Amino acid sequence: MWSSENPHITISSNVQHKFSINICAGILGDHLLRSYLLPERINGAKYLVFLQHAIPDMLQEIPTTVGQNMWFMHDGARAHISIAMRNHLDATNPER
Repeated sequence: MWSSENPHITISSNVQHKFSINICAGILGDHLLRSYLLPERINGAKYLVFLQHAIPDMLQEIPTTVGQNMWFMHDGARAHISIAMRNHLDATNPER
């Protein structure tokens, strides 16, 4: 409302609904990685599927020499430190 004097008006509005989305994407050197839409609620099993299937697909167009020098970092989220996920990473990257 526009007025030359303060009308002390209150306008009720609808509250925005909660919206969340998890997307993984990246830049590796001069290469832009494809984005991947993660599930809304991610757990260790879903994150393991992401590591086993989505990451290799995202890295298909990356030259081997670039991929060999790449580090994939995780934070301390529960899905990132599940036993199944750690076992997978130890098996596929024994020296890292």
